[in-house]
This record gives sequence, structure tokens and C-alpha cells, in this order.
Amino acid sequence: MNAPEYIIVDEVGTIATSVKTELTLPVLNYQYGYVDELNEMLTQWAKDPASVSLKFPILWLEQPFTVVRTKPGETIYGTVDIRLFIIMQTDQNYKAAQRVTLVYKPIIWPIYRSLMKQIDLSLAFTTQSKDQIPHTFSDRYYWGADTEKIFGDKVDCSIVSIFGIPISNNANCIPSTQII
Repeated sequence: MNAPEYIIVDEVGTIATSVKTELTLPVLNYQYGYVDELNEMLTQWAKDPASVSLKFPILWLEQPFTVVRTKPGETIYGTVDIRLFIIMQTDQNYKAAQRVTLVYKPIIWPIYRSLMKQIDLSLAFTTQSKDQIPHTFSDRYYWGADTEKIFGDKVDCSIVSIFGIPISNNANCIPSTQII
């Protein structure tokens, strides 16, 4: 049985908490939704001095995403394609080598490695190993000229696109194949 099914936004939130704990990060701001919502939240936080230090790094789960239920089975609920953004504030004057040294190596790439490990460890997803999760990974230095309009901040980011990851059934009972 599957009651209730795993809720993707909640499970990625649990994974984000595990990443934060594993890396002993003071902040890993997990968000999900549409880019306009993310922008609105970051703009509000920028106005509150107490919240500014809680903004970055961000692990953002982009929506919409679609759960595909074409071949659900005893252990698999369905599959999902998701895009996760690991976003860190940056300096617009950094050159590529500075971005790698000051942003990607110490912050973004460790989050990416831990993210893949925590997805593999999650009971919500069926994986063979963190190295076999079908995905692409791309770095976006000074993420486009329009990011300041989106985020109000200058950011570097990496985008992790995961394809067809199986969602496990959330087992809630013992099969009734035994005679009582």
C-alpha cells in the first residue's frame, strides 16, 4: 500500500536538511515553487536585516514537475523529473577562476555531492547508487544578465536536472500473504 504517498517537495526538504547537517552548514535555504515566488521571498528577506544572512546558499526545487504513473508497481509509485538549483550570492566582478575558487569549490560543489548522496540514501527514491542517478549538472557563472531582475542579487549557481528517478511506494503495512 501507499498511504500516504511520498510528497516530493517534502522529501527534497528532508534531503536538504540532511545536506545541511552533513556539511555542517550554518544556512541552506531550501525553497520550492515558481521563480516569481522565489524572487518575492528573497526580495522580502532583503528588506529585513535579520533575514539577509539566511538567504544563501539556496537549494531551490523548480516547479512545475510531473510525477509519471505509467508503470506503478509493488515497490515503485512512479517516476519524476526534477530540476534543482544550488544558488550562491557572488561578486559581479569575479572572473571564472575566482568563481571556481571562491564559490564553486567551497560551497556549490560540496552541496551537489552531498545532495546526490542524500538522494541515494532517501527512502523516498529508488536508486542503485549516487553515481547511477540519471542527471545532468551544469554550472552557471554569474547566472545570466537577467538574474538581478529575478533575484535582486548577483548569483552563481549549478543546475541539477534529474531524469525519471523512481519514487518508492511508502510501505505502511505488512502484506497479508501469511495465514493467521
